[in-house]
Amino acid sequence: MSPEQPDAVTLGRRLVREKQRIAVLERVIEDKTRELFLANETLQQQNQTLEQLVELRTLELRDALCNAQAASQAKSDFLAQMSHELRTPLHGLAGTIDVLGRTTLSERQRELIGLCQQSSSRLLRVIGDVLDWSRIESGKLEFESKPLCVQDQVMAAIQSVAAAASQKGLALRVDMAVVPPLLILGDTHRLGQVLGNLLSNALKFTAKGEIGVVVRQATGKDGAVCIEWSVSDTGCGIPPAALKRMFQPFSQAEAATTRKFGGTGLGLSIAKRIVEAAGGAIHVTSDVGVGTTFTFTTTHKVATKLEVPESTLVGVSLHGVRVLLVDDHPVNRTLGDTMLQELGCTVSMAEDGPQAIASVKAQAPDIVLMDCHMPGMTGLQATRKIRQLGYKGPILAVSADVSPDNREAVLQVGMQGLLGKPFRQTDLVKAMVRQLGAVPAPASKANADVLPELATQTPANASPTATSPLPTPATSSLAATTPLSPVTSVVDAPLFDEEAALEAVGGKRDFVVRLCRVFLEHLPASVEAVRAALGGADPHVQQKAAHAVKGAAASVGAQRLRQLAGALEDAGKAGQLEPSRRTELDEVVAATDSAVRAFVSRG
Repeated sequence: MSPEQPDAVTLGRRLVREKQRIAVLERVIEDKTRELFLANETLQQQNQTLEQLVELRTLELRDALCNAQAASQAKSDFLAQMSHELRTPLHGLAGTIDVLGRTTLSERQRELIGLCQQSSSRLLRVIGDVLDWSRIESGKLEFESKPLCVQDQVMAAIQSVAAAASQKGLALRVDMAVVPPLLILGDTHRLGQVLGNLLSNALKFTAKGEIGVVVRQATGKDGAVCIEWSVSDTGCGIPPAALKRMFQPFSQAEAATTRKFGGTGLGLSIAKRIVEAAGGAIHVTSDVGVGTTFTFTTTHKVATKLEVPESTLVGVSLHGVRVLLVDDHPVNRTLGDTMLQELGCTVSMAEDGPQAIASVKAQAPDIVLMDCHMPGMTGLQATRKIRQLGYKGPILAVSADVSPDNREAVLQVGMQGLLGKPFRQTDLVKAMVRQLGAVPAPASKANADVLPELATQTPANASPTATSPLPTPATSSLAATTPLSPVTSVVDAPLFDEEAALEAVGGKRDFVVRLCRVFLEHLPASVEAVRAALGGADPHVQQKAAHAVKGAAASVGAQRLRQLAGALEDAGKAGQLEPSRRTELDEVVAATDSAVRAFVSRG
């Protein structure tokens, strides 16, 4: 054997060492494999945990979305209910003031009536602002595109503040550098709303000097016209720190502004949303002690001509018109009957949907005034049935709920429009004559809006004809359905507020006595329905029964009963039965009955 070659012993030793090394490597690989396996299991468990967490979070977010949607719907329902509750007493207030203003008054009394009218108008604007903001938040703000004249739009806005500006000694300046007459396609109501809000704001914060409106135009793309509208004042101005929040909802420049000047702080926010929704922009510049300027832009297509204005009702009346008045409560029917008869109408009445259908079958009226919310068959359901009978005449909904959803529901069942409370005599006359003077046609969104105030002047191109079937209307009307009463606790509210009852009907004591007799005649049945509902199992029945009692009590000034019925109605709406309040109800009803009977006995 060559000395350079390892012997068998050496080779054996090398073989043993290699085997040992291989064994060590195998153990290392085995350990690493075990570690990777455990790490993989841990990773899978973490993945499963993460998937569970993601699924749980998704469910939580889904629940949160559902809750948010439910809260939004609840807010909309609340605003609709609030509108109903506020507009109904305001209807009585505005109607009473309207009637009282047409009587013989001293100068001092006429001055006080004017103040009352201003206050009721301000309340209506507050309600309108809140409802407009609700529509904006829900994405239900709608725009029309009709021909309008820019000059007419500006002058109408100026005229709306002219009297107030004159009283404050302010000058009104208008600078319209536009080619007259500039005709555009736009929404007269929304544009007027923006200009009106800005002018009202300027008037509110300007003690001396002037308020100015400047209008400039420029040519846009595709022949469109771009208009820049500016409203300036010489008022107190806005501090720089407050400018950033001027267009935020419920915001005022200073905390004391609302207390000093009033308002909801929504006007500028609404104006900004309207302008932006129409594709424009709005901004403000101001110097403290010098004045403020609001500027906004809009873009419009050019119109070729204005639509023929709707003729006004000068020289027309409702004498001899056959009206079917549908309302579920006798007190409300008495009020409506008196109002319509004073206008010269021939009135037939129905207290529910089936009676309305039967009345139309027996003799078709010229027009139907339909209460939307009635127990059993609602006004909407009754309208469907009446249309199925083939009745083609106008059916006009009357409701304090003027929400977009209610307007749409009214149209879908075949009504021609919605007259919202509060309304004045002129509004009712115009609403009825508008429908009676037109051939029934498929409903459209245009005529479902709350009908505007009756114009006081006849357009130059329109004049009443001698053959008109509607001569001059009566000059007085009972436009109140519910008296305004203070918001107090059930215990503190008066049993019978004689003063409020008389104010609601223009001081006609004999008519209040008549209403009270009707109220007393139907009170036992109405209360028994509430008592039965309190002992039942359906809160919705309690809500409906209490609502009927509340409306009747409010109409005659039975304030404590109205408060209690309102509380039971709210509880029913919230899904709560109140059987424990049956004794309280009986006590309030007995005391109210005695108080009202004492008034009736005095005459």
